[in-house]
Parts: sequence; structure tokens; C-alpha cells
Amino acid sequence: MKTAVAVVSMALRALGAGAVVCLISWSLVECAPGGPAERAAVTSGALAPGDLQTSATVRAELIAEVAREFDLHESPILRVPKRGLRAIQFDFGRSWRDGQSVSGRIVSKAGLTTLVLSVAALAIAFLVAGFVAPRSARRPRSLGSQGATFASAAVLSLPIPWIAMLALDVFAYGHPLSIAPKGGMDSLVHSLLPIVVLTVAPTAVFWRHLRQEIRDAADAQWVVAARARGVDEARLWNRHLLKLALPTIFALVPVMLAYLLAASVVVERVFAIDGLGSMIASAAQDGDAPILIAFASLSAMLISATTQGMSLLSGVVDPRREVLS
Repeated sequence: MKTAVAVVSMALRALGAGAVVCLISWSLVECAPGGPAERAAVTSGALAPGDLQTSATVRAELIAEVAREFDLHESPILRVPKRGLRAIQFDFGRSWRDGQSVSGRIVSKAGLTTLVLSVAALAIAFLVAGFVAPRSARRPRSLGSQGATFASAAVLSLPIPWIAMLALDVFAYGHPLSIAPKGGMDSLVHSLLPIVVLTVAPTAVFWRHLRQEIRDAADAQWVVAARARGVDEARLWNRHLLKLALPTIFALVPVMLAYLLAASVVVERVFAIDGLGSMIASAAQDGDAPILIAFASLSAMLISATTQGMSLLSGVVDPRREVLS
């Protein structure tokens, strides 16, 4: 019963987060100079940007026609709340550029590709950090631990486009170590390089926080008592201390997921992957507000659900922690 209530609460919070983001975004669009109807007319090609030759009457007629086509003719006081309510139903209207359903374009093969890349990178980063952190925390002065510290700091200081371009130059342009084609993602093997690029930064963040948390927990009195009772040292570090520190990583998962959703847009462009990256970049260039707002709203829903899920998982791993409702 509690599990069902938690799932329903998670879904409602996620839908609410998406609706709020949608409302705020459309409110900003309404406040921008020119109004949404005029910008929709420019994006759709019905009105040329900076056109000074068309008479005011013709311009007004074109803008009014576009407003009726994209449901922008009502008062903003009524229009904006309706957009928020439709977001809960996953209805984000139609693209100003081509008139296609925004929900259908976001929740498609392209959207699934972006989600797979982000989730796969997040899972790999979590597993790698969970494997390496206890060992490096146990021997913080070792050469391997010191090298990992330097490497993680270097990785976090490098921009993701540079890492993607470097990986593409080294591994995908006919090099003997090539593990991916020049562009595109037609199979699981082809997705390996983009996933590795996305995994680098989250792995460094997870590892640094998890190692520090394990080191802090290692000074507790129960650890001394466990050693006195003859608990194996490797088991103590790799299981008990790791389990105690895992909720710290759970709290970082939603933040890293938000980072990966944004970074995947850049990585997909570099690797010529047919995901949301090219769609979002084109929408930003064209001023296609419905697509950008839909992406932001669905990202908010996903991150909100992940936050609630990680909070519940923290309570399962460590029952002593208070689960935020």
C-alpha cells in the first residue's frame, strides 16, 4: 500500500513540476517583445523577419491567421493556464516551424535515443564510482588514488564539446583504435563512444563525493568495533561503508541526469546522432518555442520523478535516514 501511494505521489509531483515549468516558460514567451503570434509567423515562414515592405494591414492579417492556426488568438490570461493544463496531458501543441505535433516529435525514436544515452551514461558512472571509490578511499595515498584525483579534477575542468571532439578525432576517424563510425548511431557498438564521453564527468563527480563520504564514515566508532570483531577489511570497505555512503550518490543522481540531458544535446551534434540534440538546436535557432518548452517540461518531469525515486531508495538502503515526503 505504501509503495502504491509513493508511486502515485511521485507521478503527481512529476506532472506538477512539468506544468509549472510550462507555465513559467509560456509566461516568459508572452512577455517577450512582439508577442508569440508574431514570432510564430516569423518561425513558420509566413512573415519574413525584419520585413519593412509589407503593409501594416497585411502584416496584421498574416499574424492573425497564424495566431488562429497555432491557438494563439485567445487572451494570454486564458492561454497560458491552458498550456499548463495541456502539459499534464503531454499535449504541447504544434511546432511553429512545420506544424507537426510537438509531443510526437519529443516522445519518438529521437527522444528515446537521447534518454538511452543519458540513462546508460548515468548507470555506468554509478557502477564505476561504486567500484573504485571504496578502494581509493581505503588507500588514499596510493599512486592510483592520487592519479585518479588529478584525472577527475582535469576532467571536470574540460568542456564537454572539447572532450567529444577529441574522442571523435582519436577513435572515430579511421584510426586503428576506431570504435565508432564518423557519425550516427546505428547499433549498440556505435553508441559506445558517445556514452563514454557522457560518462566521464558524472563518474568523476560520483567518485569524488563517494570517496569522501566513505572516508568520513570510516572514522565512526562502529567501524572500530567491527574491526575488533574480526570483520574482513575488504568486506568492511567494499560493502558496509559503501552502503552507508550510497545515499550521498543518490542525492546527486537527479543533478547528474539534468546535466546529461543538456550535455547529450551537444554530444549528439558532434557525433551526428539523430536524437533530440539536432531537434533542440534547430528549434533554438528558429525560435520554435513549443519544442523548447516541451523539452524543458518533460525534463522537469523526469528529474522530479528521479528525485523522489532516489529519496525512497535512500530510505531502503539506510532506514535510519529520514525520507523526504
